[in-house]
Amino acid sequence: MLQRTRLAMRRLLTMANLFENLCESYGDREALAFSGPACCRGFPSERFTLGDCLRFTNLAAEALIRELDLKKGERVLLCLSDPAEAFLVAMAVIKAGGIAVPVEAGIASGELRRRVEGCGAALSLADGSLLAARPDLAEVVTKRGRLMACGPRGRVPGGVASLEEAMERSTGFFLPYTLKPGNVVGLFHHETPPGRLRAVMATNEMLLGPRRVAALLPTFRPGAPFLAALSPCTLAGFAVAVTALASGMRLSFIPGDNPRAALAALEGIRPAVFAAEPGLYSSMLEEAGSGGIPFARLWLCCGYGLSREEVLELGQNVVEGKGRWRLPTPVLETWDAGGNAVMLALKISFGSRVWPRADMGLVVPPNRARLLDKGRESGRVLAIKGPAATPGYWNDLEGTLAAKRGGWLFAGVDSPAAPSS
Repeated sequence: MLQRTRLAMRRLLTMANLFENLCESYGDREALAFSGPACCRGFPSERFTLGDCLRFTNLAAEALIRELDLKKGERVLLCLSDPAEAFLVAMAVIKAGGIAVPVEAGIASGELRRRVEGCGAALSLADGSLLAARPDLAEVVTKRGRLMACGPRGRVPGGVASLEEAMERSTGFFLPYTLKPGNVVGLFHHETPPGRLRAVMATNEMLLGPRRVAALLPTFRPGAPFLAALSPCTLAGFAVAVTALASGMRLSFIPGDNPRAALAALEGIRPAVFAAEPGLYSSMLEEAGSGGIPFARLWLCCGYGLSREEVLELGQNVVEGKGRWRLPTPVLETWDAGGNAVMLALKISFGSRVWPRADMGLVVPPNRARLLDKGRESGRVLAIKGPAATPGYWNDLEGTLAAKRGGWLFAGVDSPAAPSS
């Protein structure tokens, strides 16, 4: 707990030097699990320690600057199949001063083209095996500029630069780019009604905010498993990954949103913390039936939407401590203002003590939120302010100006939540 608190209070901590600070705080502890063999030679294990993550991001950041001429503020498209690799490469891009733009590997070429053109990405990194299997993908990303393939060099198509080879030519000594709190470090695409695609800008301060939330989590043993059924291509998924690492826990991802796969992973790993969106929780409870879902010490729900009955069912598991005391599994719900903020508000429920659904919970200081247009029949308008809120939408000045007034971001939210001022 003391280590987390010290990490949360560090003023010079940035997304660029995150692994340097994590290594100093927690030592060379196991931190990240891949779904398959490591993505590069020299990293033989499927489980990276914090030291491995630091070395990987140093080597990759140097390679991106040297081989792809990555410059400050350039957008880098990431299309990688393994969630752990996608997160780690994104951290290398941020360390080198770039802006990470992660997208799902299964995205259609037409939708990918729309996103590439919208953010003006001049650099792209994609799985070598994915590029070989999908010539349409290679055509889309190469038209915009420089391309590099990730993964084992044997799977890289001819004529495409290999990140693995480039990293082997790196020294491993790299000074992270100096970031200010308001620097944009990531773009996360978010679909808003009626079918409008927006690239939500995530700042350095915005993504570091969850480290303070991590300091509030119950004390778990060092290296306790943290299982995330969220994609790091989403703002919520990326923030959850930062939260897990800031907690000193071992992070694993479940690719996709299959409830059976999630239940099997829960049974096999028995994590201290399980993080998922409300829809997956509902599907898992339905799939498990009367038998209940496997054990976890804390359920983390990223988004609004769990019913009282679902919260009660999740809390049926108990945490057994030394002696005879038994506690119900807590359910921690985080609220993101319709994808416009990172862990803006929290509400936690224990057993039969369920936080009222009509309340969005505790707004995490120093953020602020207030409800407007209370008389509307459908949906609500929230005004949010603080480091957890996005500064706006990339390449959408009209939309940003319409949403921001007087330092407040106005977000239409279709939920019964009623935050206080």
